[in-house]
Parts: sequence; structure tokens; C-alpha cells
Amino acid sequence: MSRSLFSINYFIGILTKPDLVDKGTENETVRIVRNERVPLKKGYMIVKCRSQHDLINKLSLADAIKKEREFFEEHNFFSPLLEEGIATIPLLAERLTQELIEHIQKSLPALEQQIKDNFQKTNEELQKYGEGVPESLNDKNIFLVKKIKHFNEDLSRIVQGDEDIQDLKDTRTISDIRKSFDKWQSIVNGVIKVDWTLEQHIEKSERTYRGRELPGFVNYKTFENIVRQQIKQLESPAIKTLKEVSKLVQKAFINLANQHFKNYSELCKATLSNIEEIKLTQVKAEDMILTQFKLEEVVYCQDNIYSEDLKNARGETIPNSYPKMNAKELCSKKEMLFHLTAYSKSVKTRLGTQIPMIIHTYVFKDFSEKLQDSMLQLLQDRDKLGILLHENKNTINIRNCLKERIKRLYEAQEQLAKYFN
Repeated sequence: MSRSLFSINYFIGILTKPDLVDKGTENETVRIVRNERVPLKKGYMIVKCRSQHDLINKLSLADAIKKEREFFEEHNFFSPLLEEGIATIPLLAERLTQELIEHIQKSLPALEQQIKDNFQKTNEELQKYGEGVPESLNDKNIFLVKKIKHFNEDLSRIVQGDEDIQDLKDTRTISDIRKSFDKWQSIVNGVIKVDWTLEQHIEKSERTYRGRELPGFVNYKTFENIVRQQIKQLESPAIKTLKEVSKLVQKAFINLANQHFKNYSELCKATLSNIEEIKLTQVKAEDMILTQFKLEEVVYCQDNIYSEDLKNARGETIPNSYPKMNAKELCSKKEMLFHLTAYSKSVKTRLGTQIPMIIHTYVFKDFSEKLQDSMLQLLQDRDKLGILLHENKNTINIRNCLKERIKRLYEAQEQLAKYFN
């Protein structure tokens, strides 16, 4: 007799060859089958398989089952096991079938949910690869129109600050650009400032440019010289801000092109080529920035604005740390600082706003519109439709695999639906 004990919790113990049980040990065998010796959660069963002699004599399965039943019915010790339903191969088959049914019933809800999840996930993956390029020339043209339309719409969303964020760690392009503009404003505030460190500068300019003015009168040349020198320091940071924003915009547009056209190498290449022209708009923006700084060489502010700012500047308290000096020096320097404070307010507002507006207009807004126009131009040459819409072989293979997977999942869903119904 052999015995198989696979798992105390999940398996049924099967005892075989009951005809070979030694005399005197029959009761012990019965106790085992009744789960009294080594308990199993699902218990035991005992069966009598065809012997080697039966196989040699080609005993049929039906006759073997009949012979097995007669054995248990006539056995002095094992016949009660047949009555208890834990003996013979047919009863074992029934028991295993019932166990399988119960297992399936428990597993089906989880299996159904797993199929639904895989179905949804596969569908979402397939959407990334699209439905594939149509065959006819007219359908291809419509297909390309839709592709470019969706690209241009997303391009507009980037400029409007409504772009979709794939990752919570990411930020919108407009937010990144604003950070650059905030940094620019900090630079402006750091350069265009009036503090007592200008004392030596004022003294030097006074010695150089002062004419017939009495103490307390501001020498305009001194005033202009200080203003122009401060503004000149901002020219290089302004160009740096332009280049920084250009890179941000270029990166955003390249990512968008790859997102929309990564499966169409020639179409993606044509789009990236158009994006390269951002460098031309950067040149125009740089010219405008330099023009703005040339305008700043004209030291000017509207009278009513400047008068109000000067009035506010005069109301400021002179710090106790101001260097000791005679009355004449104090009077002149104080007045100069008041005027510099008043004018710096206008400069900070003007440059802090104007430079970002130039960059935003030329490098972001205008370039986006020109890129959209360039993409629409691709629709004009119908002879190139086949080239532009040529798909990567790997993309085609992946799409076909995903479609096949969806087909199998759909069939599995139908089978489950039939079972539940």
C-alpha cells in the first residue's frame, strides 16, 4: 500500500493497493482513511487500481471499476468505507470534481476582475499606438489631418498653461517659464538698487561732472551716469534669461512631438526640424531686448509718475549707518539718492515686465503659432503622405500583439459570462 500526503491543508490523501494490506493491520488502515491518525483538512480516500496482471490481461476500465466495487463490498473491514463514500475510483472522481467546482466558484470573481483589469490596461496601451494607418490616399490624408490637429491643440494648451501633466512631479511649461521670470526680477532688484554703497560713486561723479550747482542741487550728468551704469549690468542677464526660456520651450515642444509622432519617424523628424527654427525667433527676441536696453539709455519717466515717486522717496528715513559728512556733502548726496530711488522704481517695473513680455511673445506665443502653421503646411504635399505616415515595424508588431491580447481577453469574458448565467 502507498500513501500520498501532499499538504495537511489543501490536499486529499489517497491510499492505494488495499488488497496488499497485511492481515491484522486492516483496522489501522481504516482509521487512517477515516482521518483519525494523521488528520487532513480534506480527509482521505482509498482506491484499488488495476494491477499489473489486469493490465497484461487487458482488463477494461469498466470491468476494473466493477471489480474494484465488488472488492470493497465483499471486504470484511473496508466495506463500511464504501458506504461512507470514501472508497473506489468513481467516488474519488466525484469528490475531485466537486472540489474543482468549489475552487472555481471561489476563484471566478477574482479571475473576472483580473480579466477586466487586463482588458482595460491593454486597451489603454493600444490607444497609445492608435489604430494604424489606413490604406487609401484620402483616408491617409484625413488621418494626418487628425494627427496634426491634435498636436496643434496640445501645443495651444501648453501656451495657455492648460497642458496635461503625466506625472505629479512634473510642472507645466508656463510654470517653469514663470520661475525664470521671477529669477530675472530678483536680478533686476539686486542690480537696480539705491543704498549708501553708492557714496563713492556719487562723490566721483560729483567731482567729474558738477558745474555751477549750489549744494543740494542734483547734477544731471551724475544722475544719468549712475542710472545707465546700473541698467547696463542687466543686459547680459536678460540675454541669459532669453536662452534659458528658449531651452524650456524647445524641450516642451520636442517632448510633445515625440509624444504624438514617435511611431512615425519621418513625421517626427519633420516636426523636430520645424522646432529647430526656434533659434530664429530667439535671434529676433534678442534684437528686441537689445533695442529695449538702447531705449533705456534715454533716461526718462513721465513727470507725474516721477514726481509721485520722488515725493515717496523723500519720505524715507535715512539710516543711522549713513557715513558722517559735512552739511554740504549730506545735502547733495541725500538729494541724489532721493532721485535715484525715485527713478529706480520705474526702471524695475519697466525692465522687470518688458523683458519677460518680449521673451514670452517671440519665443513662446509667436513661435507656437508659427509651428502650428508649419505643421499645417505638411498637409499640402499629398505625395509625401506615405513617407510621413510610414510606421516603425516595431510599432506595428506591438499593436498587433495588443489586439490579439484584447481578442483573447474578450473571449475569456464571454466564457465567464456564460458560466455565471
